[in-house]
Amino acid sequence: LAGEILGLETGPIMVELRKWLDGYENDEERLLLDLQIEHTYLFITARPHVPAPPYESAYSGRGYLMGEPALQVLESYREAGLAMHKDYDALPDHFSAELEFLSYLIQQEMETEQAGDMASAATWRERQTNFLGKHLLQWGPRFLAKTAAGGRVPFYQLLADFAGMVLQAEEQRVPMTAQI
Repeated sequence: LAGEILGLETGPIMVELRKWLDGYENDEERLLLDLQIEHTYLFITARPHVPAPPYESAYSGRGYLMGEPALQVLESYREAGLAMHKDYDALPDHFSAELEFLSYLIQQEMETEQAGDMASAATWRERQTNFLGKHLLQWGPRFLAKTAAGGRVPFYQLLADFAGMVLQAEEQRVPMTAQI
Protein backbone atom coordinates (compact mmCIF):
# COMPACT_ATOMS: atom_id res chain seq x y z
CA LEU A 1 0.00 0.00 0.00
CA ALA A 2 2.76 2.47 0.90
CA GLY A 3 4.46 1.80 -2.41
CA GLU A 4 1.23 2.55 -4.29
CA ILE A 5 0.65 5.78 -2.38
CA LEU A 6 4.21 6.93 -3.04
CA GLY A 7 4.23 5.64 -6.62
CA LEU A 8 7.15 3.29 -5.92
CA GLU A 9 7.81 -0.16 -7.35
CA THR A 10 8.04 -2.05 -4.08
CA GLY A 11 6.83 -5.41 -5.37
CA PRO A 12 10.23 -7.16 -5.34
CA ILE A 13 10.97 -5.92 -1.81
CA MET A 14 7.59 -7.11 -0.56
CA VAL A 15 8.03 -10.52 -2.21
CA GLU A 16 11.41 -10.97 -0.51
CA LEU A 17 10.03 -9.79 2.82
CA ARG A 18 7.11 -12.21 2.56
CA LYS A 19 9.49 -15.10 1.76
CA TRP A 20 11.60 -14.27 4.78
CA LEU A 21 8.59 -13.95 7.09
CA ASP A 22 7.16 -17.25 5.82
CA GLY A 23 10.28 -18.92 7.21
CA TYR A 24 8.97 -18.24 10.70
CA GLU A 25 5.80 -20.29 10.14
CA ASN A 26 3.70 -18.24 12.58
CA ASP A 27 6.36 -18.37 15.30
CA GLU A 28 5.96 -14.74 16.39
CA GLU A 29 8.07 -15.18 19.51
CA ARG A 30 11.09 -16.38 17.53
CA LEU A 31 10.53 -13.67 14.90
CA LEU A 32 10.45 -10.91 17.51
CA LEU A 33 13.51 -12.28 19.29
CA ASP A 34 15.47 -12.47 16.03
CA LEU A 35 14.44 -8.90 15.13
CA GLN A 36 15.44 -7.64 18.59
CA ILE A 37 18.83 -9.31 18.36
CA GLU A 38 19.42 -7.91 14.87
CA HIS A 39 18.23 -4.44 15.88
CA THR A 40 20.58 -4.40 18.86
CA TYR A 41 23.47 -5.62 16.71
CA LEU A 42 22.92 -3.18 13.83
CA PHE A 43 21.98 -0.04 15.71
CA ILE A 44 22.93 -0.23 19.39
CA THR A 45 25.77 -2.36 20.78
CA ALA A 46 27.70 -4.50 18.31
CA ARG A 47 31.41 -5.00 18.98
CA PRO A 48 33.87 -3.65 18.00
CA HIS A 49 31.52 -0.99 16.55
CA VAL A 50 27.89 -0.52 15.65
CA PRO A 51 27.49 -1.30 11.92
CA ALA A 52 24.82 1.35 11.25
CA PRO A 53 24.38 4.03 13.91
CA PRO A 54 20.92 5.56 13.30
CA TYR A 55 21.93 9.11 14.28
CA GLU A 56 22.87 11.92 11.91
CA SER A 57 25.55 13.09 14.36
CA ALA A 58 27.43 9.82 13.79
CA TYR A 59 27.87 10.71 10.10
CA SER A 60 28.76 14.38 10.30
CA GLY A 61 31.20 16.59 12.06
CA ARG A 62 33.25 14.73 14.60
CA GLY A 63 30.89 11.79 14.79
CA TYR A 64 29.86 12.43 18.38
CA LEU A 65 26.29 11.63 19.30
CA MET A 66 24.16 14.65 20.18
CA GLY A 67 26.54 16.79 18.17
CA GLU A 68 25.85 19.85 16.04
CA PRO A 69 23.52 18.00 13.63
CA ALA A 70 21.24 17.03 16.54
CA LEU A 71 21.04 20.67 17.63
CA GLN A 72 20.28 21.78 14.07
CA VAL A 73 17.53 19.16 13.78
CA LEU A 74 16.03 20.33 17.07
CA GLU A 75 16.01 23.87 15.70
CA SER A 76 14.18 22.66 12.57
CA TYR A 77 11.58 20.99 14.77
CA ARG A 78 11.14 24.17 16.81
CA GLU A 79 10.81 26.34 13.69
CA ALA A 80 7.96 24.07 12.56
CA GLY A 81 6.27 24.48 15.95
CA LEU A 82 7.24 21.07 17.34
CA ALA A 83 9.11 19.84 20.39
CA MET A 84 10.40 16.43 21.41
CA HIS A 85 7.89 14.53 23.53
CA LYS A 86 9.07 14.10 27.13
CA ASP A 87 8.79 10.31 26.82
CA TYR A 88 10.80 10.06 23.58
CA ASP A 89 13.96 8.19 24.55
CA ALA A 90 16.10 8.51 21.42
CA LEU A 91 18.13 11.47 20.22
CA PRO A 92 16.46 14.10 18.00
CA ASP A 93 18.63 13.19 15.00
CA HIS A 94 17.56 9.52 14.96
CA PHE A 95 16.67 8.39 11.44
CA SER A 96 13.10 7.52 12.41
CA ALA A 97 12.57 10.92 14.09
CA GLU A 98 13.84 12.72 11.01
CA LEU A 99 11.57 10.65 8.74
CA GLU A 100 8.62 11.35 11.00
CA PHE A 101 9.41 15.06 10.83
CA LEU A 102 9.58 14.91 7.04
CA SER A 103 6.20 13.20 7.06
CA TYR A 104 4.82 15.99 9.25
CA LEU A 105 6.15 18.64 6.85
CA ILE A 106 4.52 16.87 3.90
CA GLN A 107 1.23 16.58 5.78
CA GLN A 108 1.29 20.29 6.66
CA GLU A 109 1.98 21.21 3.05
CA MET A 110 -0.92 19.08 1.82
CA GLU A 111 -3.35 20.42 4.42
CA THR A 112 -2.54 24.07 3.77
CA GLU A 113 -2.68 23.51 0.02
CA GLN A 114 -6.10 21.83 0.31
CA ALA A 115 -7.26 24.77 2.42
CA GLY A 116 -6.22 27.08 -0.42
CA ASP A 117 -3.39 28.72 1.54
CA MET A 118 -0.72 28.53 -1.15
CA ALA A 119 1.70 30.83 0.70
CA SER A 120 1.73 28.54 3.74
CA ALA A 121 1.98 25.47 1.51
CA ALA A 122 5.05 27.01 -0.14
CA THR A 123 6.58 27.62 3.30
CA TRP A 124 6.05 23.98 4.28
CA ARG A 125 7.52 22.84 0.95
CA GLU A 126 10.56 25.08 1.54
CA ARG A 127 11.01 23.50 4.98
CA GLN A 128 10.96 20.07 3.32
CA THR A 129 13.55 21.14 0.77
CA ASN A 130 15.81 22.59 3.45
CA PHE A 131 15.46 19.61 5.77
CA LEU A 132 16.10 17.09 3.03
CA GLY A 133 19.08 19.03 1.68
CA LYS A 134 20.69 19.80 5.03
CA HIS A 135 19.86 16.60 6.85
CA LEU A 136 18.24 13.42 5.50
CA LEU A 137 19.87 13.42 2.07
CA GLN A 138 23.26 14.27 3.57
CA TRP A 139 23.51 11.18 5.74
CA GLY A 140 20.47 8.97 5.16
CA PRO A 141 21.82 7.16 2.08
CA ARG A 142 25.06 6.28 3.94
CA PHE A 143 23.09 5.05 6.94
CA LEU A 144 20.83 2.93 4.73
CA ALA A 145 23.81 1.49 2.84
CA LYS A 146 25.47 0.54 6.15
CA THR A 147 22.20 -0.99 7.34
CA ALA A 148 21.89 -3.09 4.20
CA ALA A 149 25.56 -4.10 4.21
CA GLY A 150 25.73 -4.83 7.94
CA GLY A 151 22.50 -6.72 8.26
CA ARG A 152 22.66 -10.43 8.93
CA VAL A 153 18.98 -11.09 8.25
CA PRO A 154 16.99 -9.77 5.29
CA PHE A 155 14.41 -7.79 7.29
CA TYR A 156 16.49 -4.65 7.95
CA GLN A 157 18.22 -4.93 4.58
CA LEU A 158 14.83 -4.85 2.86
CA LEU A 159 13.63 -2.03 5.11
CA ALA A 160 16.76 -0.06 4.16
CA ASP A 161 16.04 -0.65 0.47
CA PHE A 162 12.48 0.60 0.92
CA ALA A 163 13.57 3.69 2.91
CA GLY A 164 16.17 4.43 0.23
CA MET A 165 13.43 4.37 -2.40
CA VAL A 166 11.38 6.80 -0.29
CA LEU A 167 14.32 9.22 0.06
CA GLN A 168 14.97 9.08 -3.69
CA ALA A 169 11.30 9.73 -4.40
CA GLU A 170 11.29 12.70 -2.04
CA GLU A 171 14.45 14.09 -3.61
CA GLN A 172 12.70 13.98 -6.99
CA ARG A 173 9.35 15.25 -5.68
CA VAL A 174 10.71 18.27 -3.81
CA PRO A 175 12.70 20.51 -6.12
CA MET A 176 16.19 21.01 -4.71
CA THR A 177 16.65 24.22 -6.65
CA ALA A 178 18.97 25.90 -4.19
CA GLN A 179 21.18 22.97 -3.26
CA ILE A 180 22.10 23.37 0.37
